[in-house]
Amino acid sequence: MFGAAYVPGVSAPTVVAVGPKGADYSSDDGTTWISLDTRKYWSVGFGPSGTGWMVGPEGRITKVRFGP
Repeated sequence: MFGAAYVPGVSAPTVVAVGPKGADYSSDDGTTWISLDTRKYWSVGFGPSGTGWMVGPEGRITKVRFGP
């Protein structure tokens, strides 16, 4: 894993983790994980609204949003 961030503003403790094998998220504080993408990512971050960005090789930026 290269990075992880909690998603603000959602009802369950949701965390996104990224690394060389892709991006996964957990909505039960890390007990179980669901794949978001299988491409490499270096970092992830979220703004207060729950919208986030994952960044990877060759300038790739992927927007991710949880909630309404």
